[in-house]
Amino acid sequence: VDNYEKLHTRNAGKRVRPRATYEKMVSAALAADGFIAYAESEADRAPAGIAVIFCEKGIAFYGSVGIAPEYAGKFVAHILQTEIIRHLSEIDVRTYSLGEFCDAPKLQKVPTRKERDISFFKSGFSRGQTVLVPAATKYFSRKALNILNQEIINNCLPILEAKHDD
Repeated sequence: VDNYEKLHTRNAGKRVRPRATYEKMVSAALAADGFIAYAESEADRAPAGIAVIFCEKGIAFYGSVGIAPEYAGKFVAHILQTEIIRHLSEIDVRTYSLGEFCDAPKLQKVPTRKERDISFFKSGFSRGQTVLVPAATKYFSRKALNILNQEIINNCLPILEAKHDD
């Protein structure tokens, strides 16, 4: 967790989230049959890149990555992805989600240069084999989604009833 947090912070150029999120991400990945992909410097064995991969029900999800700034432009992320894909093949995981593509502006989101670059990277590794996955499908089981929907309805009904009474 320490190496990943430090590397991710250096990669971003600033602290972007609290330590607890790094701890939760790593423990969640490992608890769900996921793994940590790690690339190190040959010279001093310092971390060059670290990626967190989640696996659930035979599907892998690319969680997060940090690349040491001194390795920018040296294709460390490409090496990590290649090794991740090789490992997923070895453990018979055939579906790998790289996450959201932000390649073009949408109604309420204009991607930054960094987001476009990341999407270009993901697109290269997907080889045109992208599939639209609704966020609810990715993050929730059907049971959890039904519970969430019922909770939303229960919270909204009193508001709607109060407005209707006016």
